Amino acid sequence: MQLTPRLQECQDCQTLKNLLVQVDCSLQNLLRNRLNTENFNVETYFCNGHAKTLAHYKRILTKRIYNPTYMCGIESQDIIALVRKILFGTCANCIKCDDATSTTTTIDPTTTTTTTLIV
Repeated sequence: MQLTPRLQECQDCQTLKNLLVQVDCSLQNLLRNRLNTENFNVETYFCNGHAKTLAHYKRILTKRIYNPTYMCGIESQDIIALVRKILFGTCANCIKCDDATSTTTTIDPTTTTTTTLIV
């Protein structure tokens, strides 16, 4: 029995981190669609089951990044494949998270105004 933790290299950490960003972006877009549907009575895509699945895999990805032995019976490549399969339908129609903010800067000889709009 070991009394000290084993430090292990995470083989697919960068891929997992990129996938986590995509999951966050998809969740943000789904929840934005739900908010627009409820508040403005606009029909936009929202699936409760899909949001729950994305939240579930977000938790798995987060734990796997910081603990490479989490769910040790399943390979990282299998998790990556499952998450990409789930994201395939939602990311195609979503606004990219980088494009969701726009910054406008107006320069006047006496004042400078910066406005950031989050869509």
